[in-house]
Amino acid sequence: MPGSQPQGRYLPYFILHEAQPAGRCIGYLGDEPISEYVTDYFGRSYIYVGMAPRTWGGEIDIDALGDGEFLLPPSLLYRRSERASTRTPGLIGRALHALHVRATGPR
Repeated sequence: MPGSQPQGRYLPYFILHEAQPAGRCIGYLGDEPISEYVTDYFGRSYIYVGMAPRTWGGEIDIDALGDGEFLLPPSLLYRRSERASTRTPGLIGRALHALHVRATGPR
């Protein structure tokens, strides 16, 4: 069915929340700087890999995302990195991560 998303591939599952710059500025998207690395709310680190893939209709193509790839709105693409983080996720962070893995499958 056109425009529908496969079960388990729901766009909000792939958006980085409360991401903070954690690396040098490597460019700009409009007036906004693009950081080489970002750290999410739970202290996980992500490295910039490019712009988000789009469908012919202009929507973000979540089926084209690779393993460990997430979106930073409006259209930046970051991949999970093993880079050391300054934040350690607490009990809530670990619980939310477990729910994320359960919803999207292991990465």
